[in-house]
Amino acid sequence: METRTIAELLDVPIGSPLGGYGARFDGSASRYGGGLQASIGQMQALEARALLLDNGEHPLMVIRLPIIFTDQSMHEGVARMLEERTGKDWRDNLVISATHTHSGPARLWPLPTQTVVPLGLLGAGDFSWWFYRHVTESAGRAALKALENPVDAKFGWTIVEDFDRDDMVAHDRRGETPPFDDNRILVLRVDDAAGTPLAAVMSFGMHGTDNLTRYMTGDVIGGAEYGLEDALGRRYGRH
Repeated sequence: METRTIAELLDVPIGSPLGGYGARFDGSASRYGGGLQASIGQMQALEARALLLDNGEHPLMVIRLPIIFTDQSMHEGVARMLEERTGKDWRDNLVISATHTHSGPARLWPLPTQTVVPLGLLGAGDFSWWFYRHVTESAGRAALKALENPVDAKFGWTIVEDFDRDDMVAHDRRGETPPFDDNRILVLRVDDAAGTPLAAVMSFGMHGTDNLTRYMTGDVIGGAEYGLEDALGRRYGRH
């Protein structure tokens, strides 16, 4: 198998409205608008990260974005960028996921403009093609870079069913954790020929929100990613 990983900073400016909290809605005018308070800084670098896996027959491009959600139209936009550069239709070979940070750029939800209540009340902000295009193009650039110079690699995955049975990682902040919470975690790992990790992907059902400030951050999910990166880096001597 061949693989290639890459990270690309989201091309959004300080002052971008942040999606996720209706409490940030104020309806005031700002340079980048949208009905939400403008961000005042960046606490963590927000990156589009791309992982290419290719067994020689069925390539798979996985892109992770630090935004509250993504949709089919963004998937289509990235697929078109890849097809234009590679001549290949990537629609069935492309997975785009959002970390669900509540402190990433907003105005990315292409919904009708005529609504009963302002969308900013939902923490989404008014849709903006400008923000939408910049985030989509950031994802596309990460994917295109991941296609360059792939290396031989080994791939493995596992699902741990009782990863957080005792609620040491996640719990219901509003009260007792319900009995039907999902304690599974999916982990993917890509190693080089010597067995040293090149990339790791985790998927854990968590609604992690810990930032009501006006700083861009990866939120709790981003913190978990940094923790995994640090643990693997210390063990194997590679970021």
